[in-house]
Amino acid sequence: MFAVLVRKEIIDHLKTFRFGAALITITLLIAASVWMLGEDYLRRQDAYVHANDAASNLEKEYVVPSEINPTLYLPPSPLSMFSRGETGRFGNSIAVRRWEVPRETTGSYGSGLMTVAQAPFDFYTIIATVVSLFAILLTYDGISGERESGLLKMQSSYGAGRASLFFAKFAGAVVCIAIPVLFGMVAGLMVLNFALGIGFDSGQWLAVGLIGLASVLYGALFAALGLACSAAVRWSAASVVLAMLCWAILVIVLPSVSQSASAAIKPLDSQFALNSLERKTMAEAERTREELAERYPEHPYGYWTSSFSTSSERFFKYDSWESGFRDAEKFICGLEMVMQGRADAVWRAYNAAEKREKEQALLEAQLAFIS
Repeated sequence: MFAVLVRKEIIDHLKTFRFGAALITITLLIAASVWMLGEDYLRRQDAYVHANDAASNLEKEYVVPSEINPTLYLPPSPLSMFSRGETGRFGNSIAVRRWEVPRETTGSYGSGLMTVAQAPFDFYTIIATVVSLFAILLTYDGISGERESGLLKMQSSYGAGRASLFFAKFAGAVVCIAIPVLFGMVAGLMVLNFALGIGFDSGQWLAVGLIGLASVLYGALFAALGLACSAAVRWSAASVVLAMLCWAILVIVLPSVSQSASAAIKPLDSQFALNSLERKTMAEAERTREELAERYPEHPYGYWTSSFSTSSERFFKYDSWESGFRDAEKFICGLEMVMQGRADAVWRAYNAAEKREKEQALLEAQLAFIS
């Protein structure tokens, strides 16, 4: 009996205009977003390779270790073709400099202006808005509509219990939600493979499968919500209003409110305070450097490098005179201690700020968990 009810619900949904419209819309949106982000991924991958090559060539020109100032680059993730995630918020490179704490990423290579402007248009956004809305529209009259038409009473007279009817409608809705999601993912993967020549390894295929499963489960939650609203009221007109109100609160209002509430409950230190700390510690280090320079006046003449080369190799010779070398040694040792202390102070301040940012983000996620 339950299987018959599920089959009936699936067939009824497949015949509706809203299912056909949702199938076409979701498939086209997913394929278009994956295509756009796939092209962006190829551009970022090419820029990453060129940036790494340029950095490697620059490192070959260094003469002494103190001149080494590497820049580290983060390769783009293939899964960013489905969701930009944090790559749209943070940079993709970080510079490592002497006497400095590497803490802020920058965008040394990136996307085109059009892709950056359309960054929110990704698979995640489509699932969170379009699929959830489709699930609501698919189920808002699942019970109230049949109650109005008298079909619900007729089904109950055949021995179908309320729980069986509810779960049959839920199962049928989940299958009909999975179909457009599956079609959209297949269309997107075909675009990546045949149009852009992008493939995945086994681990990435597993991640893609989990993304699809999570998308269907997310839609199933809104299907259950739509059926609950349909069962809570007698008329379809009332159930659609109630279901749309719940959808708007969960998808639109709650994430924004959670972000504002977490910022109010756990406020962060202003960037101005951190910048002031950096300027203050740098000024103190500069005064100490000047004092050391006066104390050891011959430190600039402590050592230098002369080079000579043969037909195949280049050699470096380090020259100095004794008094200059001693002054330079004391100057460098004193300055290194000062700059290391400054870096530690800045590091502690930014670590504390980062800890508060994580606490705020965790609170925001907890407040918005139901969405």
